[in-house]
Amino acid sequence: CMVDYRNCTDDMFNRAMAMKNKDVDKIPTNYLYILYTKYKAEAVKLKAVDQLKAAKARERKQKYWKELYRRKTE
Repeated sequence: CMVDYRNCTDDMFNRAMAMKNKDVDKIPTNYLYILYTKYKAEAVKLKAVDQLKAAKARERKQKYWKELYRRKTE
C-alpha cells in the first residue's frame, strides 16, 4: 500500500528524501511515490512564489511519475 508524503511516517519521508538523487530505477516504489507526491505539491505551492524552484519541482515530479508509470505498465 503506497502512502503519499503527508500520510507517511517521518522515518519514511526522511528515507525517501535521502534517495531523491538516486537513479529512479533504484528507488523502491513506495519511496518513489512519496517523492512524487511531495514534488507535485511543491510545484503547486511554489508556482506563485518562485518560478525557478517550481520548475525544478515539476521536473522531479515528472521524472518520478514516468518511472512509476513505467513500473505499473510493465
